Order: sequence, then C-alpha cells, then structure tokens
Amino acid sequence: MMACSRASLRVVGSSAAAPRSEPGAPPRSRGARPLPPAPKEVRVCNGPRCSGKGAHQLAPWLTLVQEASPGSPGSTAVISSCECLGECEFGPNMQLVPSGKVCNRTKKVGDVARALSLTLSEELLEELSVKAALAETETTGSASEAARGSSNAQFILAAAKAASEAQAKELKSSTAVTISVCQGPSCSKRQGGPTRLFDMAAVVDGKAMCVPGECMGQCKKGPNMGVEANVGAAGGRVEAMSGDERMAGCFIGVVNQTEMARVWEALKPVSEMRENQLQL
Repeated sequence: MMACSRASLRVVGSSAAAPRSEPGAPPRSRGARPLPPAPKEVRVCNGPRCSGKGAHQLAPWLTLVQEASPGSPGSTAVISSCECLGECEFGPNMQLVPSGKVCNRTKKVGDVARALSLTLSEELLEELSVKAALAETETTGSASEAARGSSNAQFILAAAKAASEAQAKELKSSTAVTISVCQGPSCSKRQGGPTRLFDMAAVVDGKAMCVPGECMGQCKKGPNMGVEANVGAAGGRVEAMSGDERMAGCFIGVVNQTEMARVWEALKPVSEMRENQLQL
C-alpha cells in the first residue's frame, strides 16, 4: 500500500484556513462595517421631482450635522446643488464627490449624517431633527417637511412644544386666546396631531398661542381643539361655536385648513379686543 504524506491530505468541503493573526495584534472586529471615506463635496439634486420630495431641506440638514461634528472630515465637505441625477423615482437624491455615489431617499437628518460618514448618537440626531423642524416651520410658516415626512412622532411633538414655548414667551403679555391642539392617540391618528399644531400656529399668525393638549374626551368627533380665552382681560367671550361644540367644551372635527380657519374666525374677536386694549 502506498503511503500518503500529511501534506497531500485534504478534507473535502472544508474551507481554507483563515490566516493567523500576528502575535499581539488586536482581535478582528465582527461589528458593523466601517463608514466609507468622507466626501469632499455633496451635491443636492434640484430637479423638479426631488424638489417636490423635500430636497430643499437637505442643504440645511447637511449644515446642521456638520456644525454638530466640528473637526471631522465630513464637516469640511462643500455643499452645492446640481441638475437632475436621473434617479427621480428614489429621491430626494444627493451625489457624493469624488466617489460619484448617489444617495437615494435622503428623508431624515440621519441619512445626510451617514452620507458625510458621520456617526452621531440617536439623542443628537433627535435634537438635530427638532432644530430642522423648527427652522423649516419658521421659514414656511407651516408644518415642516421634516415633520410631515417623519414617522417619529416624538421628535415632531418635541419641536411643536419648543415652538409653543417660544411663542408663549413672546405673546404672554398680550395674547387673549390660547388654543390647545389635542395630541391624544385618536386625534393624532386621524390627522397627525403634531403637524396640526404647526399648521394652526400658521393660521393664527402670532395673534394667539397654540399649545399641545391632552385628550378632550371627544375622540369620535376629532380632531379636536380646546380654547382658553382670557375673557377678563379682553372683556369678551367666544360666541361662534356650534351647539355640539358648546356641549363638548371644544372645537370638534378640525380636519383641515378650512376648519382651522373657522376656529380662528370664531376666536378672532376676542384677540382683537385684547389688541385694542393694549393700544389704549
């Protein structure tokens, strides 16, 4: 019988042995893959379809995450715009230079942070998202696209509360009306409670204070809005409420901009009385 040397023996189906680590070398990481090198430039698509999907927010978001990561390679990337990148179906899109990679569906602050190869904590990303929502609201006077496009109701409501607090400080000495926008689960499901708070604030245009409110007990008739009128200061009261609303103690069925305008028309006389008092 022919003898076989050890060197000629093979085990069928076995994989090649992994190379041994050098003595003293750190163990190989089995965690997440490392981020790619940071880009030198980020080009935001300004084509009509990407613009319609909120691409105008991407440059401010990029600036936010860069400011939150001073000294990192991604913080020095130049932000610019470009023509259509040809991937409209997957927008909004950004292109990274020099790699040429196109980042699709950049709909959150975390998406642009990853594009810049920045690793930010969830807490910081949420804080930046709130800032982005507030900035968009101040610019447009309506609910931010960041808020509308997000599934994170927690950060939207945080942004709404922050906006309300700022508004309260500014209007505290003059406002006669406080509008409470229900954030209960039923009202929020029907019409997105947090974004309605932004929208109602835009309707009143600084003439009243809008704050998040708790369930008003009229869930089947929602979305609902409560009102606290400073009748002692204004010398008036809310008249233009329906019989059902007077019974419920709140405005009911405030489902769209038309209904929000109706609520404000009902409350405007009280606000105007207060303004007249301040002018005396």
